[in-house]
Amino acid sequence: MINFYTTYYANIDNVPKKSVIVPISRVVPDFVRERLDVVIVKDNFIAPHEDLLNDIKSGKINEKEYKDRYVKQICDYINGNYKFNDLSDWAKAVDNHYGYDYDNIVLVCYEGPGKFCHRHIFSKLLGLYGIECEELPCKKGDNIKCQIFLRVN
Repeated sequence: MINFYTTYYANIDNVPKKSVIVPISRVVPDFVRERLDVVIVKDNFIAPHEDLLNDIKSGKINEKEYKDRYVKQICDYINGNYKFNDLSDWAKAVDNHYGYDYDNIVLVCYEGPGKFCHRHIFSKLLGLYGIECEELPCKKGDNIKCQIFLRVN
């Protein structure tokens, strides 16, 4: 089975070789779009819906409400998609599609490690189905670059 990881855009240069980089944000930075190893997913069900993002940013909902709505978003997609019974079926489909040529799928968005983010929620959902999904660490010396990127964006 292919390995699943998460990270954030500032850490993208630390993604291991033989990885497919999959942006899971509503907007993808230009420097990411220009890379040859990035797969832009047309039906990006992992990205939170725009109204969910607006509600958390405006303070209309708290983190728990965000999490509940985000999990419902993922479940609604999986339940409405005739190909998948659950996230393990989705992971098998990803493995079947990419597993022969790549070792890793890396799900990428904006928030740095330790910050509240949908990718951490999605990672935990995968874990409920026995699919490990770890956060890629920054390499030593890259922490400053990562921190600067996060403050600028």
